[in-house]
Amino acid sequence: MTDELTRLSLFRAMSLEELADVRRFAGFRPASGSMEAKLFVLSAVEAADIGRLLFRLDFRPFAIVEAEMTVWLLEKLQRLITDGYVTVVVDKNVLRSSIGL
Repeated sequence: MTDELTRLSLFRAMSLEELADVRRFAGFRPASGSMEAKLFVLSAVEAADIGRLLFRLDFRPFAIVEAEMTVWLLEKLQRLITDGYVTVVVDKNVLRSSIGL
């Protein structure tokens, strides 16, 4: 059994522009005109697969970012199947306060 402070890793494939924004902002935030959340997967392999899928569309380099979140909070977040992957939907209100790089 895990306690509520145990942290798990989440992964996200992102453009180099988004990575620069994460570094500048010291966290994740939704882009103007985008959905009010960010999607993460539970493994680096899945994030790399998604990055390669996106690369085939726009030929732009991508990065994989690892973030951490408490199990307690992760269990409360919505999950979606996106392009065949189970993704964790992290709302904009959670992005800055509860997820660590």
